[in-house]
Amino acid sequence: MYYVTVDIDLCEACGDCVATCPNDAFVMSETDGKEHAEFVGDDDCIGCESCVAVCPTGALTLVEM
Repeated sequence: MYYVTVDIDLCEACGDCVATCPNDAFVMSETDGKEHAEFVGDDDCIGCESCVAVCPTGALTLVEM
């Protein structure tokens, strides 16, 4: 099982992770008026790291649980 943390301070809400994830494990969300990516694929993530590779700001961190 894998989990991706999103640093919303670094996230620019570009949507690249949403577009590249093969299992639709991300959605765009908003917290305190700031749009950002949100990881919602606890059971769907295969650990491919495509989201980490495509993130232009390094806002994503993948960990194996």
